[in-house]
Formats: sequence, C-alpha cells, structure tokens
Amino acid sequence: MSNRDIADILRDVVSKKQVELREMTDSTPEARQKLRFGIRAIDSAADQIDALDWRLTDPAQATSIPGVGKKIAARIAEYLRTGKLQELDGWRAERGDRAVPRELLTVYGIGPERAVALGQEGIVTVDILRRAVKRKLVSVPPSTEKALQFHHDLQQKIPRTEMDAFDAILQRLTESVAPGATAMVLGSYRRGARASSDIDLLITRPRNVEGLLQDLVHALSSRGLVRACLSSGKTKYHGIVALSRMNLARRIDIRAVSYDSRGAAQMYFTGSKRWNIRLRALALRRGMSLNEYTLVRKSDGRRISCPDEATIFRALDIPYVPPIERV
Repeated sequence: MSNRDIADILRDVVSKKQVELREMTDSTPEARQKLRFGIRAIDSAADQIDALDWRLTDPAQATSIPGVGKKIAARIAEYLRTGKLQELDGWRAERGDRAVPRELLTVYGIGPERAVALGQEGIVTVDILRRAVKRKLVSVPPSTEKALQFHHDLQQKIPRTEMDAFDAILQRLTESVAPGATAMVLGSYRRGARASSDIDLLITRPRNVEGLLQDLVHALSSRGLVRACLSSGKTKYHGIVALSRMNLARRIDIRAVSYDSRGAAQMYFTGSKRWNIRLRALALRRGMSLNEYTLVRKSDGRRISCPDEATIFRALDIPYVPPIERV
C-alpha cells in the first residue's frame, strides 16, 4: 500500500463530504462552515501524504505529519489495517449522479460543489455545459462564460518555445511600463518543463508596487495580447492571452508582490507542489512558518525579509536547490 493509495482514499472522503455539503440545505451556516473546514483539512492531509519522501506504513507515524489530526489519523489507521474505510462502504457504487463530474473541474470558476450541482441537472461534460449556458438553461459567472469560449485552447499544453516568447514579451513590457521593475515567469516553466499548462507571472519592484499590475495589464491589452479578463484586483490578475489571433489562447495568472516578499513568492509559485509541502514541513521543524509571502520565526513572530530565494535557504540552513531539481 503506497502513500498515493492513502492520499487517494482520503480524496475519496473529500469527494463524499463535498456531496454532503451540497445536500446540507437545511443546516445552519455554522454547520456548513465546520464541514468546509473538515474538507480542507482532509484534502490538505492527502497532499501532505502524497508529498512524503518516506513511506507511511505505521499508523503511529501519521500524527507526525503536519496537518494530520486525530480523526484523519484514525482514518489512515483503519485503511492501513483493513484496506478500506467503512464510511465509504457502498458510497462509490451508490454515488451515481451525485459524483463530481471531473471534466467540469477543468472549467475556470467551477469547483467541486458547483460541479456536483450541475451534474444533478444532467450537465456532466463541458460540451453540455457550453450548450446549456448558450441557451440560458443554466447560469454561470461571467468569468466562467468567457473561459468556456476558449476552453479547448486552454486544455492544450504550451510548448517551451512559446513560453520563451511570452517570457521575453512580459519582461520587456514590465520594464517599459515601470523601469526597475522585474517580471519572472515561474511554475513548471522555471523548473525546466518542455511544456506548461499556463503562464504564472510574478512582478515586483523595489518601491511600492501599487499600480504596477494595472499598468502592465493595460500595456498587454493595448498591444492586443489580452483575449479576456477573468478577474482583476490590486495585486492579482487572471486572464486569457495569446501571442496573436493566429495562436492558441492561454491562461495567465499575474501576481504583484512587495520586494521583501519576492523570494518567498518566487519559491512558492515555482513549485512543485510536493516541493512546497516538504519545504513548509521543514520550516516548521526549524521553528519557522513559510508561506507564499514570507518566512516567520514562530518563537517571537519576527518576519524575515525574503528579497530572494537564497535568504530562505540560508534561514533554513540547507543548500540551495536549483528550480529544475524541485520535484
């Protein structure tokens, strides 16, 4: 029984509880919120177990994993002992139309709860959803409706040569709208992948980043690169871009961060997910807390400035690991 098996059984529990959450129409807001917290905890535990660099074989080991409490540990113990979970007995066979239509989860703005609701209305594929939206048989947010128009394009991987082109354009535009600012394409691209799912861009500058994101998005739009805006705030932007009208549309996520958060954000958005989980666990063992914004010393709550990744490696007392090796 592998760590992946344990993580997958916990994710089945998550799916079951997402259906339960959807059906809690007569419950109090407090009860629904409590279940949401439980779902997040189980989902996070599954990710933690999936990222372990050692094999989980003894139930006693479970409580040493960050985020695994007594209830989740009890599930792990039951699964290791019996090869199943009693709470899932019959559920897989019975769930039928209550299952999460996985294909819908590929659509921007559609989460598990909404996907279950759509599935109960017979909308179980993207094509059916697209037709239902067009005929106004179902309502979705404007951002989801926009993303549906480009859904086929957005499912295609972006070749590294195209990512290189985006990288060059984004760096040049960022420098032109704000001299001294920097732009870094992160994610799997920075880890050396031959193809990427989307474009993760981090922008910053030594002084206040206020207005930097808006100026860059305006520059992208004025050059005809933006096909659709999905969401936009002061520091975060989700959109759809293309190198030209002849090229496929691509998802882009842009985040503007303060200069002293650059290293932590660069680390987090470079990934991989497994790497981030392991690094956060290491930080906890070192008496610190690491997230996408900063590194904090837990003994006194002191925030450690992270203008670059090297600061984090030094603080954790580990050698620098190149992005290509962060798996």
